[in-house]
Formats: sequence, C-alpha cells, structure tokens
Amino acid sequence: MYSYEWDKKTRGYKLTTQTGKFVASEVRPVFAQELLLLKADEYFNFDPEELKPLMWAKQNTYFYNGEECAKAQFDENKNLHLVVTTDFDKRKLQPVDLLEMIARNKNIMDSLVADTLKRIKEMYDEFQNKCDVTYIGFSGGKDSMVLLDLCHQVLPLTVPVVFSDTDMELPDSYETWAMVQKRYSGRPFVKVNAEKMQEFRGCQGPRCHCGDGRCGSCPRYRRQRCQACLHPRTGQAARRAPHGGASRTRHRSGSSL
Repeated sequence: MYSYEWDKKTRGYKLTTQTGKFVASEVRPVFAQELLLLKADEYFNFDPEELKPLMWAKQNTYFYNGEECAKAQFDENKNLHLVVTTDFDKRKLQPVDLLEMIARNKNIMDSLVADTLKRIKEMYDEFQNKCDVTYIGFSGGKDSMVLLDLCHQVLPLTVPVVFSDTDMELPDSYETWAMVQKRYSGRPFVKVNAEKMQEFRGCQGPRCHCGDGRCGSCPRYRRQRCQACLHPRTGQAARRAPHGGASRTRHRSGSSL
C-alpha cells in the first residue's frame, strides 16, 4: 500500500511507502475547466488556458500547495459554489510542476508499474483458458487509459479493447477512443452499444446447441439452461440443479482486464 505527502516544491504530492495512515479517498488533479465551472475566477487568479493541474481535490475539498483552500457546497437553491478559505482569497495560482513531480516519484512508480505488469500477465495466464473471451475494458477515463497502456505492454495483440457506448458519453470520451486506436495500432478495438453487447461472445457465453438460445453461461439465463446442450469446453451435459437451481457445470463466459 502507498500513501502520500504534499510536496511544496512541486505543488503536487510525493508517494511514500508508509502504511500507518489510511487514505480514505484518492486525491485527484483539478484543472482550469473545473475551476471555471465553479466560478473560482471570482476568488483566485489563474490562467484559464492553463493545461496543467492548478489544485488537488479529495471529494469536495480543494487543496493548493498542500493546504486546504476551498470546499464545494450547494446553496439553498441547489447551485454548486465554492466556499473559499479567507487566506486564499485572490491568491495567484501556479500550476503543478508535473515533470519534477514525476521525477520525484520515479522510484516508487517504477516498482509499482513492474508489480502491476506482473500481476496482469499472471491473471491472463490463469484465466485465458477458463473464459470464452478475454478483453480489455475501456471507458475513456484516466484510469482506463492507464490500464490499457499497461495491458498493451504484456498481453497478446489478439486481446481486444472493448468500449461500451451508451450514446450519452462526453465528447472527450469519443475523442479519446479515436486517439487510442491510433496510439495502439495492431490491437483490435470494438465499440459496442446495448444491442451489440448482447451479440458479443463475452455476454452470450457458449453457443446454444438446441436452438433455444438461452443455454449460455450469461448470469441472466443461469436458471434457464436446457438439459440437451453440452458445455463446449468440457463436453458435459449442462444439467439443472434440483428445484431449478444453477447448472452443475460451472464456467465463466468472459473476463475483462
């Protein structure tokens, strides 16, 4: 486990290996766009075009250079606004020195990345023959970007990346989806909506052999497997458990890394 401490030199934070203090919520970067939405330019001086983080936040509490400077709260009309600490009113905000912050965290990050790559490969080797399909789930957010980059380093290029399109994604998510297809060329990319998802083998599970169409291992149909179908991997009959319980032949239909 890792904790962190604020780093006034970079206006960021430095990872530590101390485990005595439990971190209940992760710290996230705050960019100019978010501050503008909160009308923070009424309280702080900052460049609205700045691309680097200007603050950090834990839930609704904002920090600048390691000190709490504001909270986001709803007023009586349910409008979200900032309540700024007096000492920070009209403070000039300087962006986080990202390059220096990365350099100061390099040793721990290198170790963390190596451990994560090893774990991803171990999981793939363990489950690839137990699943009908293995894929990399992608949402377009920062976390899935990191996961995709790590998976791309250790998983075969045959493992696809799957993006579930709800038709309500932010424009940035679609732009990111287009970008990663170019960045990780050679790996298959699949964008699915609600209708196509049911056609995806990872949801359907094994093919139905009797024409019923409900004999797969999808949890939705777990209680409706027919007795005539055979499991495609084991060749065993998918027998029903007594009183309509789950099939005795257990298997997984898909795995998402």
